[in-house]
Amino acid sequence: MSFYVEAVFYGLRPASTALIAAAGFSVVWMDLIDTSRLIDAGDWIGFINWHSLVLAIFIFFIMRHRLFKNLHPVIFIAFSALIGILFQFG
Repeated sequence: MSFYVEAVFYGLRPASTALIAAAGFSVVWMDLIDTSRLIDAGDWIGFINWHSLVLAIFIFFIMRHRLFKNLHPVIFIAFSALIGILFQFG
């Protein structure tokens, strides 16, 4: 590879990481923080979406378990969607 191609890929690496991180933060903000229930500026407990937070923590620990470690992430996404539909999250 030429010097310029390597330089472009070197610059794209942190940019793509930042784009993925920004997308992750926006998903967390939209799902776990419910600003419609904002009671007071200092009241963080009032606008946390507890159902989604508990589901996210549960899925995180299930994904780390050695029994489920080799499953494809799409399975966990489908499971989360099914739980959200069944328990009417959102």
